[in-house]
Amino acid sequence: MKKKILQIGICASLQVLGAIVLGFLLLVLVYTLPLTPIRQNVANALPMIEAEGDYPTWGMVTSTKLDGFTDHLMLNEASAKSGYGSVILDALRNPHMVTEEEGSQAQNLEASLQDSGEGKVRAKDYARYWHGYLVVLKPLLSILSVPEIRMLHAGAVLFLFTAATLALGFRIGKRGAASLFLAFLSLAPVTLMLCMTYGVIWQISMVAILVLVRWERYLMEGQKYLFLFLWCGIAVAYFDYLTY
Repeated sequence: MKKKILQIGICASLQVLGAIVLGFLLLVLVYTLPLTPIRQNVANALPMIEAEGDYPTWGMVTSTKLDGFTDHLMLNEASAKSGYGSVILDALRNPHMVTEEEGSQAQNLEASLQDSGEGKVRAKDYARYWHGYLVVLKPLLSILSVPEIRMLHAGAVLFLFTAATLALGFRIGKRGAASLFLAFLSLAPVTLMLCMTYGVIWQISMVAILVLVRWERYLMEGQKYLFLFLWCGIAVAYFDYLTY
């Protein structure tokens, strides 16, 4: 028993170390992408972002409030010029640009995109987060507009939810599918689909359900399911802006 626990601990530690190295290398890679198309696509969305504000709502109740503050901050980081003159330092510190007054995120984003090098904006970082969403967001911004990325995100949330619901229905019956469906409704699905920040955890959860249902027998052998939960935690810490 002790030997088995030791083996699991060593294996888990190696996987975490591997994830750290892989996560860092992926961030370095996306920070080498050309900024011109990224900044242009974000600039094209500025009128929409300014009209929304930091906390827009699509309904009349609190649960319909979107975290535009964090979504706009993500766009700022994806489009920011090098804050430290090094791809490696930028990948480690993930700078975004702010004005001296540090106004709304929409104002910071606009100032960042209009920066002419006159010192009107300065680099600021949140180095305690991994900012792994940039591995997806930067390449997408290279080829898609912000509204198109939002539509893609909404489609991914809905597709993964549908796939997970069907998988649970086939595996444990209608009650399992109904439980997930009710959970989806309780989380204000439109909010999940419209807000990139809120949708990250949901998508990771749906992928985990699909993996668990598809490879249940394999995961139960030798307690391999522990590593599924390990990688869920790694994914959350890496991709979610609100987790560190």
